[in-house]
Amino acid sequence: IDCGMFQGSVIETKHNHEKFTFNPAELDFVILTHTHIDHSGRLPMLVKEGFKGKIFMTPPTRELVEILLLDSAKIQLQDLEKNKDLGLDTSDLLYTEDDVFDTIQYFYPLVYEKPFMEKDLKFTFHNAGHLLGSAYVSINYKEKVYVFSGDLGHKFSLLQDPPVLLQKADYLFMESTYGNRHHEHIDLRLKNLYSEVMNTINSGGTIIIPAFSVGRTQEMLYALKTYAINNNRVKEFEDIPIYLDSPLAINATGIYLKNLSYLRDDIIKENIAYDNVHIVKSMKESIGLNFNQSPKIIISAAGMCDAGRILNHLTAYLPNDKTKIIFVGYQGEESLGRKIQNAENPVYIGKETVANHAEIVTVEGFSGHGDLDDLKEWISLLPSPPIKTILIHGERNSLENLKNELEIIGHDVHIAKLYETIEIL
Repeated sequence: IDCGMFQGSVIETKHNHEKFTFNPAELDFVILTHTHIDHSGRLPMLVKEGFKGKIFMTPPTRELVEILLLDSAKIQLQDLEKNKDLGLDTSDLLYTEDDVFDTIQYFYPLVYEKPFMEKDLKFTFHNAGHLLGSAYVSINYKEKVYVFSGDLGHKFSLLQDPPVLLQKADYLFMESTYGNRHHEHIDLRLKNLYSEVMNTINSGGTIIIPAFSVGRTQEMLYALKTYAINNNRVKEFEDIPIYLDSPLAINATGIYLKNLSYLRDDIIKENIAYDNVHIVKSMKESIGLNFNQSPKIIISAAGMCDAGRILNHLTAYLPNDKTKIIFVGYQGEESLGRKIQNAENPVYIGKETVANHAEIVTVEGFSGHGDLDDLKEWISLLPSPPIKTILIHGERNSLENLKNELEIIGHDVHIAKLYETIEIL
């Protein structure tokens, strides 16, 4: 279930280069819950090491994960070229674009709620509400039901339907990203986002929004336009130039627009793609934005500020006290985004020391992950607690808090450890 990249600290990312603790050639198949790189990012490594089975996913995930993996391979090559002085060569890459194309041939799309038999397992994808095409999977095997949550969204998402509530689980593997958090109400977070934007625009500053290319970028575009429409501020809003500066985000937005049927029924194209959104096509155009002093919004990737074109914008704009950085998503421990979010000054971007005089704002509630209430609601229809609940995908405080909350309602909870083998009877 999933095969993602480690993200976060230097120690964590080193795990990406470790050999798998199993033989990929012996796997029968892989189930991919959704696109994000921390769930899909090492699929090409499986294929390089001998995996030849099907990789199951939903149709939108099939489209999105192709462009995401190709982007990942491109970023790795760029990082290698920047660090030639360290004596690295292409053998140090996790994988190349050719490896990604080798992997794509094994993709096998499946729709929601249609059970599928493979070997002696029957499994079903259910809408997880996290981003376009995201799923959790229930597996029927020998009269038991095994559920893997993937990443779960929240019921007040702007673009996604709420996660389908869980009906049955004998063994539950459950994410815990926000197992100790409560999101702000959707109306309040929209108001806060728009207010932060207008305060900076009216004072002549630039807003930079670091946003994950898949999911968060599209939600930001929709959020800004929707608030303006609902509050009779469209004319004011249409005067604000918004620059979408991420090739991956641009391609992902096109895939979103092709797959509106997988989003909420009231989502229309015109509220994601509109006239004052300017597509930044070339690196020359991107760099040119750093010399443009007029008020504007730049939405760029990567979401944790660890790669991509946003690094150039941060280098140029962080020293300016008229700049506002708006964080709208989770920032991993030790990521550049977390350091900026914590107002560290200076910060180090590549080999440069950059003063951080920008105004730093975090607008809560835009994460694609459900909060504690969403996680508890997702399991609220279970007739009885699972035989065992295994918590994954969270920092220690979130894991511990969710464990305590679930134990109160009768769950037998175990927090999984890295490379741990768990025997399920």
